[in-house]
This record gives sequence, C-alpha cells and structure tokens, in this order.
Amino acid sequence: MTPSQVGTVTVPHPDGSPQRHVGLVCPYPVDAPGAVQAHVRELARSIRSAGHLVSVLAPVEGTHPRLRLALAGEGDEGADAVAADLWGLTEGIDLTVVPGTVRVPYARSVSLVSAGARAQQVVDAWLQSTEPDLVHVHEPVAPSLPLITAQRVGGRIPLVATFHSGLKPSHALAEILPVLRSALESVDARIAVSSQTRATVVETLGGDPFVIPNGVRVKRLARSEPRAPWQEGPGRPTIAFVGRSSESRKGLGLLLRALPRIIERSPGTRVFIAGPGQEHARELVARDHAELRNSIVWVGELSERDKAALLHSVSAFVAPQLQGENFGLTIVEAMASGAPVVASDLPAFRSVLRGAGRLFRAGDAEDLADVLEEVVLDPHLREEMRQTGRARAARFDWEVIGREVMAVYEVVMER
Repeated sequence: MTPSQVGTVTVPHPDGSPQRHVGLVCPYPVDAPGAVQAHVRELARSIRSAGHLVSVLAPVEGTHPRLRLALAGEGDEGADAVAADLWGLTEGIDLTVVPGTVRVPYARSVSLVSAGARAQQVVDAWLQSTEPDLVHVHEPVAPSLPLITAQRVGGRIPLVATFHSGLKPSHALAEILPVLRSALESVDARIAVSSQTRATVVETLGGDPFVIPNGVRVKRLARSEPRAPWQEGPGRPTIAFVGRSSESRKGLGLLLRALPRIIERSPGTRVFIAGPGQEHARELVARDHAELRNSIVWVGELSERDKAALLHSVSAFVAPQLQGENFGLTIVEAMASGAPVVASDLPAFRSVLRGAGRLFRAGDAEDLADVLEEVVLDPHLREEMRQTGRARAARFDWEVIGREVMAVYEVVMER
C-alpha cells in the first residue's frame, strides 16, 4: 500500500467497527508550545470523536504555577488532570505525565525531552495499566518517551510511528543508527508528515512510510474574528511573523533586512512579531535596525485563539525561514485564518502552499522585499490569495487527517 492510497482504506466509525484503545506517546512537554504537541493533542481528539478510547503519555516541564503545585503534591488537583486542562485536552481522554525534562540538541533546535531509568519505569507501568490495542509514537528518533516505548513494546502490541522531522545525515546519527534501527524494528507502520521527511526516513531507516501531513481545525480558524489593533488602515498595512525569534533559521533577521523598502513605500506599516525568544530579537533590532523600532510591535507568545485572530487581521503573514523546515504548520494556520502568505521557497513550504501563496528565494532579502511589497500594496491580489489559501487549507483539516491516520491503524490491526 502506497502513501497515496491511505484515503481509500475503510475508516472505523463508532456505529460499526470495533472500539479500539489507542495509546499515543508524545516526545515533548505538553505544558510547552510546539507543533508536535499540538498534533498529538488534535489526533487524540479525532480518535476520541470517532468513538475510540485514547490514552496519552507525555513529559511535562512543570513551570506553570498550577502544575508545579500539583507535582509537589500540594493542592486538590492531580498533575495529570492539571496538565490535561492546561494542554486543552478533551474530556474523556486519559493523560499520564512524566515530570522532569532535559535539554538536548535535536532537529536543528534544542528540545526538552524525558529520558532515563525513571522514564523507562513509567513507560512500562503505563503500558501495563492502559493495555492499549495499538500504540502510536511520535518523533521516535528523539531521545525521549516514544523511543523508549518502541523499545519496550518489542512487537507485543501493534506499533505506528510518525516522523515529524527530517533525519539530517551526520556523524552523530551514523553512530547511533544501529541502535535506532534495532529499536524501531517492531514498528508496523511509519508515517511522515511530508514528502521531504519521508525521503530522509527512507534513506536513513528504510521502510515505506505513508505521507500524512500535520492538521489544523480549519472551521475553528476560519471563525476567528479580526481585531482592530492588528488590522490595516489607509496606507498602514500590517504584517505578521510567528515563530521562535531566537532561532536564526526562522529568518526574522532576513525579514528585518527586507522591511525598510516596505516602510519607505508605506511609512505607516506595522509588523507584529509573535512567539517565544523575543528578548534576543529585541536586542537585534536595537543594535542593527534601530530605524524599525517604531514599526515593530512585540506581541509575545499568543494563545491559539489570539494567534488565529492575528492571522485573520493582518495584510500578510510572512514565513522567512532559511532552512530546516519539514512541514509548515503555521502556514496552514495562516491560510485557514484567511491571511495572504509570503514564504521562502523551501521544498516543504512549496509542498504545503502549492500555489496558494507567494514564494521568494530563501535567504534573499531583496526578493522578499519585492514579493512582500507586491502583496501588501495590492488589495485585489490579497483577496485572491485569501480565497486560494482557504481552499488549500481544507486538505489539512483534522476531519481529513484523522481519517487517514485511523485508516493506517486499521491496516496495522488487520495484519
């Protein structure tokens, strides 16, 4: 069965097929923002809404005051319940959290993961207490709970693995490949979130992964309301950047170099920068781009609701990443929210947009300025981009993605 055939498999429904108990294992703390955590949460919701049981195992960092109290055994709430509430998990989904994380370099970034003897004990206890019919681990190459789970399952339970990041060849990866291949031998089906990720998985680990992208709740994003402070006015276009400002590969520095051209044409331009790591970015602006200080608005980390409202409000959303992107979830969120998208021409972004946005040469500030200027100064073009973007975003709706993932489950269970 090829990745393109996933959608042809019969999908389980609560009124006909047997009820399954699916165990999901998340690699990163659910009390921290991240695309993988969001994917696991929304997949859990989709599985539960299809009438199946869901148990989730995940790390927690424990920085939120409520969760810190619960982990210390203080207050009336248990840590699992508090983490589920903070994560926004649907009622009826079981969550088991593993406190304590360490920072490790992974996927061209620094990730918080849970590992060690304590994590192994928790995995064993979780498998024994939940008794899932199928286990689905996410990002199983990261040194965290999913890899441990794959090792502990050892062929006893049907096992599915989703790869969210590409595997970049390196000396370090070559050193641990035998261990990874051995740990993942028992995986019955592999999923990659993009063709680019799939290619690296095949090259490094072998197998024939399905391609099922990340998803978004399209209807919910489409219903978001614009907010006046973020909207454009006559001669005052608004632009949004959403991402970890402290990571150079996210391209904020490139955007800053492109902005003077836009501001020269439209002095009232405002640029809203959202996401973590803004202290470093503020220092960068103060040191190298002082002329932009009156045009930039730092909005910090936003809730999902506020982020959707921002994307719905602005004249354009810019994704200026330089490298290392395997999908482009925020691009999908922007399209679903109705934002015209300007993005670097990375293969992953090309695959997501497929003509629904405007691309510029990655790393080229002049080309970014040309494309961004064209978009923010042409209202008819922006309206056309909004329409094509919303149409393209429908492919990534969780109603579609959830069915495709559960179709893979059925294939595995029937073997």
